[in-house]
Amino acid sequence: SKKNNKILFLDYGMDTFSKTLEHKLLDNVEDIYVFISHLHGDHVGGLPTFIQYCSIVLKKKVKVIHNSDTFTNELVKLLNITGVLTSDYSIVDKNELNGFVNLRLIPTTHAENLECFSVILKDLEDKIFYSADTNDLKQFISIIKDRSFTKIYYEIGENSPFHIDFKDVSAYKDDRLYLMHFPNQNLLDKVRCNGFKIPDFLR
Repeated sequence: SKKNNKILFLDYGMDTFSKTLEHKLLDNVEDIYVFISHLHGDHVGGLPTFIQYCSIVLKKKVKVIHNSDTFTNELVKLLNITGVLTSDYSIVDKNELNGFVNLRLIPTTHAENLECFSVILKDLEDKIFYSADTNDLKQFISIIKDRSFTKIYYEIGENSPFHIDFKDVSAYKDDRLYLMHFPNQNLLDKVRCNGFKIPDFLR
């Protein structure tokens, strides 16, 4: 989400930094926010490099959204291990985004002993659900049935205990639904052949 000199990233995976620069997403941006759903590398692995780039090159602090005290403490430990100074970024409450977007964090299940959050993102035009990684099928059905959402982004898997299975998702065709997180080309081909949408950056 980007507007009014502010940008919000939902997760920051290992290849996100190169895409950020390629698409010039930081041009004319004053405030940089990042929401991290959980601490698996494909969702947080690019954050250390991003924070250091913003601090050293752009002279800007990345603002990381606070999830829970436990989660934030673990994230800070991860950043410390990778050499990121606490002075290079700040932890902020999601309410700081008010007036830009409204962010609501939804605890979800993914892997054992790992905090994970989905998120509802709302502004004047859209109400968006981003699942992150989850295996909560009941939550998925509940979100699909909620007609107030304009776009729904769900990460899926196949024969995985950690993700919602595509065969379960495939029973719910919906023009608002975008599928993500394809561990192999075969699953991506199935999604396309069944007429499901995928985000532009995966095309």
